[in-house]
Amino acid sequence: MNRPRIDVFKPTLGQAELTAVATTFESGWLGKGAKVAEFETAWAAHIGVDPAHVVSVNCATEGLFQVCEFLASRFMFIDEYIIPSIHFIGAANAIDAEGKAMPVFCDVDRHALNPTLEHIQAAYNPYRTKAVMLLHYGGVAQELDDIRQWCDGKGVILIEDAACAQATTYNGKAAGTWGHFGVWSFDAMKVMTCGDGGMIYCEDKDDADTLRNRLYLGMDTESGLSSDKDRW
Repeated sequence: MNRPRIDVFKPTLGQAELTAVATTFESGWLGKGAKVAEFETAWAAHIGVDPAHVVSVNCATEGLFQVCEFLASRFMFIDEYIIPSIHFIGAANAIDAEGKAMPVFCDVDRHALNPTLEHIQAAYNPYRTKAVMLLHYGGVAQELDDIRQWCDGKGVILIEDAACAQATTYNGKAAGTWGHFGVWSFDAMKVMTCGDGGMIYCEDKDDADTLRNRLYLGMDTESGLSSDKDRW
């Protein structure tokens, strides 16, 4: 029997996207430049923040690695990051990569597949827990107001993996902006795609400036044809 095929993760692409790619080709510059800056500004408007608080990266996993590496410079080892037991493997890898933190898995609600505040509290260690990394499973947001309030009360950093939550809001505020850090994905299997790519949100502008500087290896000038500075 022939069964209909449903392409769950097939992106919708057409002439508009093809034209945009052609325009970039014609510009002579394929790296991070004017188009990416335009997208950062548009994304910041979409989530309701100032563009200075967002930093684009090559993928969401890289965003998580960058955030965890940045936080590793703040904390002593071995610290614990609470993370849902249902999560993408890259999240735990990002926590473990620096060797100064370890993931501690908490349970999740059987229906929403997200942890509740009670699940997070059950995994909390008052001496070692330094961060909570949420995942908005399937783009469904969690009890973000209660979780953020609890994290603030404990001095715990809140990281939102909003890879699948590009259009999700909670109590009128974009998912990914409730935490101290948020990360989105734009790969080929997400709600919206750039082919690949990701975005980091930092609540503190100084943190965003630091991450942006780290990603460009400390360079403070634009690269490529978009720069009008005398590089010599």
